[in-house]
Amino acid sequence: MTNVMVAGCSFSATCGFSKENLPLHWVRLLSNHYSCQVDNIAIDGASNDEIYYRTIEALNSVQRYDLVIVQWTSIGRQWIYFDDNNIDDFTMINFGNIAGLLQNRDAVDQYARLHYSYFNNQYMNLKKWLLQILSLQTLLKDKPFVFVKGFDNFLSDFSSVEFLESGFKNIDAVKRLLDFKNRPDAYIADKVKTIQRLIEKIDKYKWVNFDSIEFSRELDDLADDKTHPGSIGNKKLFLGITDYCTTNNILL
Repeated sequence: MTNVMVAGCSFSATCGFSKENLPLHWVRLLSNHYSCQVDNIAIDGASNDEIYYRTIEALNSVQRYDLVIVQWTSIGRQWIYFDDNNIDDFTMINFGNIAGLLQNRDAVDQYARLHYSYFNNQYMNLKKWLLQILSLQTLLKDKPFVFVKGFDNFLSDFSSVEFLESGFKNIDAVKRLLDFKNRPDAYIADKVKTIQRLIEKIDKYKWVNFDSIEFSRELDDLADDKTHPGSIGNKKLFLGITDYCTTNNILL
């Protein structure tokens, strides 16, 4: 039997479906379609850091995969770990949302408020995520793999920015990330070009939806939790992956 690995956040874990409706989940559709064994290491609330590291850890296990699917999530999401009485139980913070090990809820609330008030540098979050993408792209270059865009994370916004003699064009969506009021145009242009160069290095043919709508916005209907994409969005993602496999002669 062929083996497929899936990494990601809640979109890949259960996508908000109840146990009874899990057959509607894109991972289950994929498993049934190919009659393959799926090693689903996705976990609710996973950050891109955790998705990245868990993927590398799985790739260095004894298991060998015929296809690796990595679904990326929001760059604003973070995982933190308590020091006392803990080894690797995580706490997830995502602006006002907190989940996981709540060893001290007051401490987590304070940490989250401090982080998102002063240290949530979205430019660096984006840059590090792009470097993670390129790193995995290189690591997986000799293996069948496909990436899924869970959130756009300013990819479209930065890709559309232009620097003309008359000034910036299509810059409004990312102005806040670039300290526009305090930095000279040449400095900002260099920071924009840094992101654009990283985006240009991404092999977009290894993505199901790089140039189309992100999975989090596939909300034609909703899953049981009334938050995640429902059966229609999951079917679209499933078909996108099977089309990708067919186009690239990935036989599962």
